[in-house]
Amino acid sequence: MWGNPERAASLTGNDTLASLLYQVCSPAHIPWSDERWQELLHGYDVWVHMEDSHALMQQYAQSMAKHAEMSSNLAALSLHVTRMLRELVRDMRISQEGEEDMSSKTNGESFIDQPAIDDFSKRISRVAKARATAGSLQLLQLLSHPVIVHICKTANVSVDNLNDVFTYRTRGDLPLDQPAGIPLVHSILDLITAVGTNPSVLNTPELYDTVVLAFHLLFVLCGTQLYRPFESSFERNTPIHGILEAMFQQDDSDDSIEESTNLQSLWMSSRSSLSIRSSSKKSGKRVGKRRIWTPRSILQTCLQWQLDRPRAPEGSLSHYYFILANAAVNTKGGEKPGQDGIYESYMIVQATAPMSKKDIDNLGGTLSHFSTTANDVSSDGGQVASKRSSESHNIILDATKGVLTLGGKIILLPFRLVTLVVGVFAANKKGSHQLRQGEMMKKIASTSTSRTRDVLWLSNSQIADLASSLILLLANNNRNAEHNNPFRSQLKRLADNRWEDNDEGLALPDLPSLRSTEEDSFRIDDFHTEENGRRKSSVTSVCNGDYPLTLNFESLFIAFGRTLHTEVGALLLYTLLQSSPSFAESLAARSDLDTLVMPLLRTLYFASRSQTYISKDYAARRASTSPSPSHSQVLNSRYDIRSCPFRSLSQLYVNIILLLLFSQDSSFGRDAFKRVIVSDVLWYKERHLKNINLGSVLILTMLRSLVFNLSRLQDVFMLSNCCAVLMNISISVVGLHEYASMRLASVAVTIMKKHVKLDDSTPESDKGRRENQSLELEEDLSSSLEMHAEVAHTLLAVIKQSLSPDNIEENLHLIYALVYYQTDLIKLCNNKNLYSPREIERIKAVTLKASSLIQNEGARSAPKALKVLEMQIESLVAAANAADAKFPSKRRRAAGEDDFTFTYEEESDPEIFFVPYVWDIIVCCTTSTNISWKKDNIQAFSLLDGGDEDFLGDEVTPIHEAEAFADNAEELV
Repeated sequence: MWGNPERAASLTGNDTLASLLYQVCSPAHIPWSDERWQELLHGYDVWVHMEDSHALMQQYAQSMAKHAEMSSNLAALSLHVTRMLRELVRDMRISQEGEEDMSSKTNGESFIDQPAIDDFSKRISRVAKARATAGSLQLLQLLSHPVIVHICKTANVSVDNLNDVFTYRTRGDLPLDQPAGIPLVHSILDLITAVGTNPSVLNTPELYDTVVLAFHLLFVLCGTQLYRPFESSFERNTPIHGILEAMFQQDDSDDSIEESTNLQSLWMSSRSSLSIRSSSKKSGKRVGKRRIWTPRSILQTCLQWQLDRPRAPEGSLSHYYFILANAAVNTKGGEKPGQDGIYESYMIVQATAPMSKKDIDNLGGTLSHFSTTANDVSSDGGQVASKRSSESHNIILDATKGVLTLGGKIILLPFRLVTLVVGVFAANKKGSHQLRQGEMMKKIASTSTSRTRDVLWLSNSQIADLASSLILLLANNNRNAEHNNPFRSQLKRLADNRWEDNDEGLALPDLPSLRSTEEDSFRIDDFHTEENGRRKSSVTSVCNGDYPLTLNFESLFIAFGRTLHTEVGALLLYTLLQSSPSFAESLAARSDLDTLVMPLLRTLYFASRSQTYISKDYAARRASTSPSPSHSQVLNSRYDIRSCPFRSLSQLYVNIILLLLFSQDSSFGRDAFKRVIVSDVLWYKERHLKNINLGSVLILTMLRSLVFNLSRLQDVFMLSNCCAVLMNISISVVGLHEYASMRLASVAVTIMKKHVKLDDSTPESDKGRRENQSLELEEDLSSSLEMHAEVAHTLLAVIKQSLSPDNIEENLHLIYALVYYQTDLIKLCNNKNLYSPREIERIKAVTLKASSLIQNEGARSAPKALKVLEMQIESLVAAANAADAKFPSKRRRAAGEDDFTFTYEEESDPEIFFVPYVWDIIVCCTTSTNISWKKDNIQAFSLLDGGDEDFLGDEVTPIHEAEAFADNAEELV
C-alpha cells in the first residue's frame, strides 16, 4: 500500500500541510498561481489516506463550505485537479499512440535492441503523476462534499449556486472568471475513456486508485440530486443539478472556455507536457483537445469493466481495503459463506459470485480476466497475514470482532477502514498500537447510528462496481424525452459484436462460441482508435453516427450471472432490458436462463426468512393492543425496514420485475419445466433439492415470498407481481417436483383457510361488492382479506392449469399432494361464495377420482399410490374432460380463463422510483466503505426514522452508549 497513512492519522494543526489547508479553507483568496497550491498538493501521500472523520478535516471542510464562494479557493483547487487529470490523460494517450505507431512500423516483429516507447523512466513519471492526482482527487472530494451539502440546504437553490462556488473569480490575475466545475467533470470522464482504451494501465496500483477516487469525486459532485428533495425531469422545467445535467449536454459548448495565456500555462504546467503539445502540433494530432469522451465511449468502457471486472492490483489502496474488509468478516462469529460460496446475510455482499463450472465450460477455460471471489478472499487474506506480526494481526481480529458484535451493525467497519489500517494493523514499536486502539474504540463508540441500511461491500474490483453505478445514474436520469439522454440512446443501439468477423462463423446465443476464447475476445473494442481520427465537435454526431455500442452478449450474460445476487447487477440488467431491444431479444432466445433466474430466486429466498425477522413477536404484540386495528396499522406495526431480512423493498421489487419480464415470454415457462434442470440448489435450506427443474424452484420461491408477504410485509406490489409470475408460467407447469407439488397444495389450502376465516369475520356490509364476482382479479388490494383472496385464486388457477388434460400425465406428484390434502381442500372448494365452480370443478373432479382409484387399489404408500395413478392416466384425463364439459370453451375464452399473460410496463414517470433507488445503492452499497455520506441530509430517498425505540422491549435504549460501548470493546481486545 502506497502513501503515508501514519501522518494522515496523526495530522495536527502544527503540521505544515495542516497550516496550508487552513489557509485554503479560510475566506482569504489564494490565486491559482500561488506557490502554496503546489506545496499543498505535494502532500498527496497524506491526502490520499485522509477521511472526513478526522477532526482537523472536519473543521477545515466546514470552513470551506462557508467561504468557498467568497474565496474561490475551491474553484482554484478544482482547476489544479483538472490540470492534473488532463496531463495524466495526455500522458496515457501519447504513450498508447506511440506503442501503436511502433507496432505498425515493426509489423509485429520483435526487436531486442529497440527501446520501448513506454520505458522505465516514463512509467515512473506516470506513477508519480497518478499518485499526485489521486491525493488531489481525495482532498477535493473531502472539501467539496460539505460544500455540496451546504448549497442544498440553502433556500431557493438553483444551478447558479453551484456554478458560483465552482467559478474562479479573478482578482486581476486573469482577464476573465473561469468555470471550474464542468471542465473538472469532463476531465474525469476523459480519464475513464482513456483508461478504457488502454486497460493495461489498471495493473498499476496508483492508476487504479486514481480511477476509483475519480469516481468518488464524480458521485459527490452529482450529490446535489442526493441532498435535495427529488424532482424528476418530468416535473421540472429548469435545470437544478448543473454538474449532473452537464453530462447529458450533447455539445462541447461547456469546454469552449476563454483561456488566457496564463491559464493555458496552468493546463500545460510541465516541460514534458509542453513538449508533447509542440510535437503533437507538428504531427497534426489534436492531443490537447478539451474533451475526448462521448456517451458511447463511457458506456463502452463501463460495460466492458462489468465483463472483465479488473481486479485491484496488489499494492493499491483498493486491494488493501478489500483485504481488511474480508479479515473483519472472517472474524465475526457465525458469518460464513454458504455452500454456494456467497454470504447469506444481506449485510455482507460479495460483488461477484464464485465462478461456476458451467461458466467455466462456456468460457472454454479462459479465466484470466474473471475473478473467483472465494479464492481471492482466502489467498489474499493469507498474504496480508504473513506480512504482519502475529500481535497486530490478533489485535485487528479481536478488535473487529468486539466492534461488530457489540455494535450489532456491520456498517461500523466501513467508517473506518483507514482507521483500522493505521490504528491496528500499522502497529508501532514500544506498544504505541495500544494507544491507537483505544482512540479507535472511543471514536467508533461515539459514532451515531446510521440512518441508512449500509452493507459491507466486498469487492476486489471497485472500478467495475463504480462503473456500473455510473451507468445506472446516467441511464435513469433525464428520461422525459429520449433525445435528452444520449446515454440511453446509445444503449438502445447496443449490438452484439460476436458476428462482426464473418470468418469466425456463427454461434447460437445460448451456446459457447466454437472459436477460440482468447483474451483478445474480451478486450474493449478498438473503437476509440478508429474515432480519434474522425472525432467531431459534437456528441450528437457520434450518437447518430454509424458506430453503435457493441459488446459480446455471451460474456455479458455470464457476467450478469455472477452479479445478479447484488442490487447493482439486478438493476443494471433491468436497465439494459428496458433500454436495449437487441439485448432483450438475445435473452429471450436463450434456453439457459437459469444462469440469471437462480440468483434472483436466491435473493428472494433469503429475503423471506421469517426466523431472522427480529420484530415479528413485538409487532404482533403492538398490533394486538388495538381492538380492531386497521390495515395501515397492521402494516406499520409489522413492517420496519430495520428488522427485515433484506436491505430494501426496492431490491425485491426489481428482482420480481425481472422475473416477470422473463415470464412474459411463452418459451420461458416451457424451458423452465422441460429443458432446464438444476443439478443442486445449494442455498435451499428446508430440503436438499437435486436434479430439479427450474420451474419447480421458481414455484417454491414464489410460494415462500407470498407467504412471507402475507404474514409480514403485506406489500401490494410484491404480492401482485408474484401472482403475475405464477399465472404466466401456470400453463407450462409439467414435471413438478414432488416437494414443490406438496408445497403448492399445502400453501393453497392454508391460504384458502385464512381467506375463509377473514371473510367470516368481515361485516356483511363489506361483502356486497364481492357478490356475483367474476374470475377477474381485483385491483383493490387494500385489505388483508383481498390480498388473501388474490393469492388463493392465483394458486387455484395454477393448480387447475397443471391438471389440464394435456398436463395430467406429467403432474402425478401434484395429484397425489391434492389427494393428501383432499379433506380440507374439498371442504374449502365447496364454499361457492368465495370460489366459483369454474375455477375449482376440474380440481375437485381429478382429486376425487384419484382418491377413489388409490383407495380401490389399497395403495397405502406414496410409491404405490403414484404407481396406481400412472396406470390410470386415462381415467384421470376423462375426469378432467368431464369437468371442463360443464363450461363450454367459448364461455371460457370469453371470460379470459385461458389467457394468463401478464406483462410489465413502466410508469409514465419511471424516474420517481429508479433514480432515488440508484442513489440508495450508491450510498449504501458500492461506496459505503469509501465515502462518508452525510446521512442526515439525504433527501432523495427515505431514511430510517432515527428513533431509539427498541423493537425487543418496551424501554427506550440507545443503540450506542459511548462509555459502556468503549469499555466492553476494550475488554474483548
